[in-house]
Amino acid sequence: MEGSKKVYEDEEQALKVRFQEWMNKFNRNYKDEAEKAYRFEVFKSTVQYVEKFNAEQVKKYGCCKCTLGTNKFADLTVEEVSNKFCGKRSRQC
Repeated sequence: MEGSKKVYEDEEQALKVRFQEWMNKFNRNYKDEAEKAYRFEVFKSTVQYVEKFNAEQVKKYGCCKCTLGTNKFADLTVEEVSNKFCGKRSRQC
């Protein structure tokens, strides 16, 4: 069990580094540590979705027919993106 805990901690640390690099790239600053922690959790969820989607593409087609990545919206929830670009009336664009 200790080995799996170590792997999780290593992955978590790698995601924290990736998040910080992403924040630097897209000039993201948050009002406080609570907001940053929340946005990190959203970012992690986005990364998991992206990696799962890309892996499924490879499994299904032998390559990626299209590749997702972590763009400037990676710290926003689906609802936030939808509200921002589609208006509050619509759940999806």
